[in-house]
Amino acid sequence: MQWLEKNKNDAITQHQIFLNLFKKDSYSSYSTDWLINNQALDGYWQNTSLSLKGNADAFSTALAINALSLHAENKTIAAIVRAREWLLQELASLNRGDLAAALYFVFPSSEIKDVVAVTPAAVKVRSGERFELLDENKGLRSLNLTASYAGILQSISIEKDNFRRISFNATQENSFVILSYSGIYNVPVFVIKIIQGQETIGLNVTALPAIKFSGENEKSILEDESTQIKLKLINSNPKELKDVSLLVSKELYRILSLDRYKVDLPANSEIEILLIVNENASTLPGIYEGEITASDTITAKFPIRIEVLSSREEQREKDCYDYGYQCCEQPADDAQTFNYSCLSGICAEQCKGEGDEEQQETGAKSRVSPIVLIILAVIVASIVLLIVLNRRRKKPKKEGIEEIVEKIEGRQLKGLEKI
Repeated sequence: MQWLEKNKNDAITQHQIFLNLFKKDSYSSYSTDWLINNQALDGYWQNTSLSLKGNADAFSTALAINALSLHAENKTIAAIVRAREWLLQELASLNRGDLAAALYFVFPSSEIKDVVAVTPAAVKVRSGERFELLDENKGLRSLNLTASYAGILQSISIEKDNFRRISFNATQENSFVILSYSGIYNVPVFVIKIIQGQETIGLNVTALPAIKFSGENEKSILEDESTQIKLKLINSNPKELKDVSLLVSKELYRILSLDRYKVDLPANSEIEILLIVNENASTLPGIYEGEITASDTITAKFPIRIEVLSSREEQREKDCYDYGYQCCEQPADDAQTFNYSCLSGICAEQCKGEGDEEQQETGAKSRVSPIVLIILAVIVASIVLLIVLNRRRKKPKKEGIEEIVEKIEGRQLKGLEKI
């Protein structure tokens, strides 16, 4: 330990693990925080800190779980649950050394759960006929199993890598067989009835015992606030479930924590789970989606969606336009000016400039133009009317035959007078 204290490296996971195991001073708290902060979202540890790129290390993960198990804090329990889930998924592919470490430090025989394979997974049988289930022990030790169906109990023992058969007479209604051991397994039984020579399966399917979540699964909060969500975890099984693990998916791990990560569920009961959202009020705005998982031999998943909204409005100095004024190159006469900022020019009530004068002239013209047009229209109409009337006056009048004769006679009389 003296050598390790002098030569410890903050980038090496196993240095932090052994100091956490054997040091009882303030460094133990430091190494605990180091392990929590350097755990991958998937649950494993590398052999170095997360800041250095590396691969998952099952041996370091097993040792880290063992070290953190000495500290009964909610944050360490959360880290342990995630790490155990990762190790369980990887057990089949671990080499002998890593597997030995996992079994010794993480999964001792007292915690190894029984594994039962049941064939068939569901039963379809005629009413009154006998059906059979094949139960195979795939765990690491012998197990005792109790089967319950329609109020009838059967108990059997199954050695490791062996199987036993159990059988029942089908009832009149759809139901299920409950297999109880260190865990619980439910086998649905669908009963076939003969109605008018036709085989039918009743529609009244009894809900299988299970565990499930109930409650609110969407929440919107501001980035600088925290809140809580209450969920119910319901056990509809006629058997108590102990040490049910609660796991937050990696998508939600940075924003969501639970008030507990291990629970016991009494038979046919429910308990309340508290979700703490944005506990440190430091999450970036965005949408976070994932799920909460409760797992024993039965698994329940519950989707969660958290939307974090920005609470920081963009701050800027108010300018001239914000106060309803104009930025002018030349303020109008008698216009009041202000010290409010302008990108260019002077902040004033009203501007004066060539553009403004032209605009005023253009506006005046646009206001006069309708009157001018009316006057012009009246003048043109009057001229046209006068021309028409004048032409009508000058047009010769058509003469009759009598008038023409009179003119001719008059001309002849004037000629005789001259002779």
